[in-house]
Amino acid sequence: MANRTLNSETLQKYELKEKTFLADKNADAYLLEHKKSGARVALVLNDDNNKVFYIGFRTTPEDSTGVAHITEHSVLCGSRDFPVKDPFVELIKGSLNTFLNAITYPDKTVYPVASCNEQDFKNLMHVYLDAVFHPLTYTDRRIFDQEGWRYELSDDGTLTYNGVVYNEMKGALSSPDDVLENAGYAALYPDTTYAMESGGNPRHIPELTYEAFLDFHRRCYHPSNSYVYLYGDIEPNAYLAYIDEAYLSEYDRIDADTRIAAQEPFEAPARRECSYAVLDDEDEAGKSFLAMYYGMPAHLDAREDTALKVLDYVLCDAEGAPLKQALYDAGIGEDVGSVFEDSILQPYEAVISRFCDASQAEIFEKTITDTLTHLADEGIDRRALQAAIAFYEFRYREADFGGTPKGLIYGLQALDTWLYDDGPFDRMDIGGVFGELKKDAESGYFEALIRKYYLENPHRALIVMAPKKGLTEKWEKETKERLASYLATLTPEETEEIRRRNKDLESRQDTPDTEENLRKIPLLTRQDLGKKAPELSTNISETAGIRILQHEIFTNQILYLDFLFDMEVLTDAQMDALVAFKTLFAALDTEQYSYARLDQEIHIVTGGIGASGGIYTSVDDRSFSAKFEVTMKVMRENLAQGMELLRHILTKTRYDDAERIREVLEEERSAMRASLQNAGHATATLRALASFTEPAALVDRMSGIAAYRYLDELLEHYGERKDELLRTLRDMAARLFSAGNYMVDVTAPAQDAALLDEPLRAFDASLPEKCEKAVWAAFAPKRRREAFVTAGQVQYAACAGNFADKGFAFKGTLRVLRHIMSYGYLWKQLREKGGAYGCGSSYGRDGAVTFYSFRDPHLARTIDVFHGASEFAASFEADERTMTKYIIGTVSAMDTPMTPAVFGKYCLSAHMTGLSYETLQRERDEVLAAQPEDIRSLAELLKETLSDEAVCVIGTAAKIEEHRALFDSVEKLV
Repeated sequence: MANRTLNSETLQKYELKEKTFLADKNADAYLLEHKKSGARVALVLNDDNNKVFYIGFRTTPEDSTGVAHITEHSVLCGSRDFPVKDPFVELIKGSLNTFLNAITYPDKTVYPVASCNEQDFKNLMHVYLDAVFHPLTYTDRRIFDQEGWRYELSDDGTLTYNGVVYNEMKGALSSPDDVLENAGYAALYPDTTYAMESGGNPRHIPELTYEAFLDFHRRCYHPSNSYVYLYGDIEPNAYLAYIDEAYLSEYDRIDADTRIAAQEPFEAPARRECSYAVLDDEDEAGKSFLAMYYGMPAHLDAREDTALKVLDYVLCDAEGAPLKQALYDAGIGEDVGSVFEDSILQPYEAVISRFCDASQAEIFEKTITDTLTHLADEGIDRRALQAAIAFYEFRYREADFGGTPKGLIYGLQALDTWLYDDGPFDRMDIGGVFGELKKDAESGYFEALIRKYYLENPHRALIVMAPKKGLTEKWEKETKERLASYLATLTPEETEEIRRRNKDLESRQDTPDTEENLRKIPLLTRQDLGKKAPELSTNISETAGIRILQHEIFTNQILYLDFLFDMEVLTDAQMDALVAFKTLFAALDTEQYSYARLDQEIHIVTGGIGASGGIYTSVDDRSFSAKFEVTMKVMRENLAQGMELLRHILTKTRYDDAERIREVLEEERSAMRASLQNAGHATATLRALASFTEPAALVDRMSGIAAYRYLDELLEHYGERKDELLRTLRDMAARLFSAGNYMVDVTAPAQDAALLDEPLRAFDASLPEKCEKAVWAAFAPKRRREAFVTAGQVQYAACAGNFADKGFAFKGTLRVLRHIMSYGYLWKQLREKGGAYGCGSSYGRDGAVTFYSFRDPHLARTIDVFHGASEFAASFEADERTMTKYIIGTVSAMDTPMTPAVFGKYCLSAHMTGLSYETLQRERDEVLAAQPEDIRSLAELLKETLSDEAVCVIGTAAKIEEHRALFDSVEKLV
């Protein structure tokens, strides 16, 4: 454990503002200020080996040109100490980081890194500090042209815009939810920086000049405007000395003038109307969004902030939540939800009804007001409050953020108060707040919050967002006309200047960094890498004939349970209905509970119960098993009660409330409309794979385009199909949840897992007799070249194939190839040159190969780049240092620290697919020993695999029509 005490040398450079012990984090915390520069520093020091650093800046744009976002991208494209084209990507290639990114928020920009390796952590800090304080943007305008926006002249003389941020935001603002959120900010805070789109509006991004871009950096990226955060098992004095000597000591304190003015409270509620784009042949009826935004005051304390989160959950998020249910009962919207946003100066609550009629705006507002009045006067259900408090307390104490280091989440949460001149630790140690709130639930405290922040609060805004046909085409036409008008004003010399600058940018992109400059990027050695693959821990036993897998790891008295029910008992027609069955799980009445009361019981007794489909493909023979997985996490002392509740859900759910079922399925259809487009690269990749592999086709039927089509058709003909659906759901439950038709996976120490024995015997005894296996229709692979049209402004392209079909076997070197492709070949061709926001490739042990692009202005060019991958691999060359860099980056992805829940899934997946530790070790050895000739040897695999011609593109009508000959079919996405 590192020393956590600040020495006298440190305190000569930094003023100690606060010292405290954070009991919930077992951490010593210090708040400091650098005396010379004014930089703010927060230290959270504990035993966590996953160390975190960030430097953040308060960035307050005064327009929607995206200057903060473009600055974020640009500073990572070379600096004083690291004068290479893309230090960010060079770091990804060759770092053991557990997190590496940069994030633009509405009022701040943050540059976070994390690593478990001490030297790597120091390297990451150095590169990021140099990037923000000494970027090459001042001497190389081409960075701004590439990352922000630029004019491009095609061979036929057409003038267009391009740029990474420009294309990213064309994609982001194609989402109705993003359009609505921006409208909400502008309506609630019209006189503040929040009225601006910090990411940039594509219609305004080209208004940003290079000079204004540089001025923004000068003003905002000064230590006096910075927030430095260090977390984990580190010796603070050495790090603080380095930051002072290398950077902060160069600067004198200034007034950066970035303070955020609070919006003056409204005297009367506001109303705002806006539009979002839909396709020309889409019916606009019932497609409006209605939202009520409530503005809160600045500087909420931890108790009130947590209480408002609880209230948000109770009112609109829980199953049967009164506000959500009242809007459904009034027939307002297919999908009702809410957002409590507390990461800005003045938090807000938003209640949103999606897919309704704009004419319902007044009844929408009245329904909300009447429901809140009733709750304030008559009282909120106490059980609902207890459930919501338990829900947030479990999440707080578990601190499981998946693959994101918890120290980073703590640091980002610190900015929720620190950025606005409150203490960074104010909401970091709030375990005691939950006890207070449990008492508050009995005292009328929550009802008083409703009156204060909703009913008696005139600072609110009603947003009416209607669909509009032709909006995308209108924007595109306006853009073309604006560009054409501008082009007509240019002299031949000015036109030539545009061509020259583009050639100059292409030259920068095509010219390799010098070996001397590349060597300035700090790099570990192969000897720094662990030689052993992450261990597997799976102990197999039986109870009452039920197979149990137990994974040994400390879980802080939580048991993570996964019940894997065999889907082979379902008929083919029932497999089609799986998306509905999964969506309805634990969302309906049971014999003992209403669906609202059931949701409360789940959160009072457990940390959550959920369901999903799991497909596991054998690494040996590519056979697969399909499982319906029911997961539960529960504290050790609540295990028996949790098992009884789970048994009740499985065997006593009532599939007879047709109206409730319609309501839940409409909500899911609405969510899928958004997710299929917003995660277009994932949608396209799955669809491409589904054309020739049965496991991917099953996943598509459960959660992809096929699943959406099933739900959409079902709901469009619900009146005539509901009786059949209810029978199908009842039969599916009886078939799936039957005795002996499952195995149990438990992640917990052995002594805790042993507590499962008695409850499991009672659980199994209550289940019906197991059914025979059903017969599924034979899967007929058919390579498809599909395009799906949206009202968006960019493309998501995917190509897929399967190398196992071609006789190739999986090797560890394919992991290295993935890293090289994603951050070498594809990054250069699609992001740097093409302007796409993202790109990548993957290679599975089952033989699946995918290439994808994300928020991409191109289509045919991108597919050509995918097919050029084999040629790139065939000619791949790299010296020892470059190869080592790729290997380190590959190992970093293999060694990401795992939370207990993730570790359990890792072990379960290995067991279900037959993946042995010996195989994992062999693959790791292949990675560590990889040489350029190993990459070249994979060229034929790529060539053969991508000849499958399985393509899926989600994109604009104009771009898809331009390349119609590439596709066998063209349809609307949703």
